[in-house]
Amino acid sequence: MSPEKTIRPLIEISPKPELLGSNGLYRAPIEHLQITANNDLEAMSAFLSEYSESPGTLRQYTRECERLFLWAWTECEKSVSSLTRQDFEGYMNFLADPQPAEVWCGPKAPRTTDRWRPFVGPIEEKAVMGAVAAINSLMTYWVDSGYVTGNPLGLIRQRRKKLRGITDTTSSQQWTLDQDSKVERFLDSDMWNA
Repeated sequence: MSPEKTIRPLIEISPKPELLGSNGLYRAPIEHLQITANNDLEAMSAFLSEYSESPGTLRQYTRECERLFLWAWTECEKSVSSLTRQDFEGYMNFLADPQPAEVWCGPKAPRTTDRWRPFVGPIEEKAVMGAVAAINSLMTYWVDSGYVTGNPLGLIRQRRKKLRGITDTTSSQQWTLDQDSKVERFLDSDMWNA
């Protein structure tokens, strides 16, 4: 993506039809579909509607879904339902340092202005793990609803657990960070404020 381009909120974009995921590489056969969704945006909306009574979670998940969709469309030129395990690994690296910064990062600004960007700057490891947990929830929902055939993010989590000693417990937001079984729980600022 060239630095002259700007990133706009998801609601303002009309992507090329092939980016919508109607024929995504990992779409499940239509007879397995348990939600009303013809494309990735509709499947994302179905997922987000599950959190309508949890405003903090809904805000966080909406933000993370928007970031993922914008990245997939602009950096990979793929639909989200066509992303591979390697794409998700690239996305996790991107979250830690969104580049080019002049395209992806900027000061907080209203979404209606040209100054709006999806990121203020690079996000810390804990925030990356929170973003990954949100996106993993999306992908798990898509698998469970019969929208896609698998969750490539699950492959990354398993690999990272082995390499870094991270283990997932009953909640997707609990992580063991060292061999001493120290458990940290991630709460974003919206959750703390609530």
